[in-house]
Amino acid sequence: IAKTKFKMALNLMKYILIDISKTPFVGTARPLTRQRKVISSFREESLKQVFDISITYLRQFCAYLTLSNGKEDQEKRDQIRQEQLLELYPELKCLFELFREVLAYDFLGNGYDEASSAEEFTVQLPKTWREAFVDGSIFEMLLAYFNLPANNSPPNNRSIFSYAMSSLGQIAAIKRTLFDQDERSDHILRLLKASKVLIESGHLFTDQELYH
Repeated sequence: IAKTKFKMALNLMKYILIDISKTPFVGTARPLTRQRKVISSFREESLKQVFDISITYLRQFCAYLTLSNGKEDQEKRDQIRQEQLLELYPELKCLFELFREVLAYDFLGNGYDEASSAEEFTVQLPKTWREAFVDGSIFEMLLAYFNLPANNSPPNNRSIFSYAMSSLGQIAAIKRTLFDQDERSDHILRLLKASKVLIESGHLFTDQELYH
């Protein structure tokens, strides 16, 4: 029951995010003042909390799945992790989807019915969010998921690797002005390190979900 409620809560947050970010702008030339106030309040007061929830649980799941007591051999550890992954897959899927929806949020309030531009493909995080990304811990957490055994999802479901990969792609698209010059250099170095880890992991060549 607890797992079901947890998954329902994550999905509810995700759909609220989608609704607030996109729906008010569809088919309206100018959103109502009340809509603007609700959107602004949500962006300033609640969105960062949703982001923190997704990151906190992604880290906890990652720590649990990569924990090793050193008593089993590698094959046995992989088998145990495989079983744990299959059990936790629905919740992990919801967490990654929530995390990605936060980063895809329309922070500028331009709406999604306007002409495409370079800004549309950039993650426009507020300056107050920069601390979450400057230490590199989110990079390390996402890369740790690539240490898990392959074939980690139920049939006909996207793999955990594909969710982690798309999340890294969104982080790579964060607007560079969020960081100062030194932080920007560190951010680029982490992207290069992530690319190296992904190539060396072998998942890029065995998991077709990562091709897209």
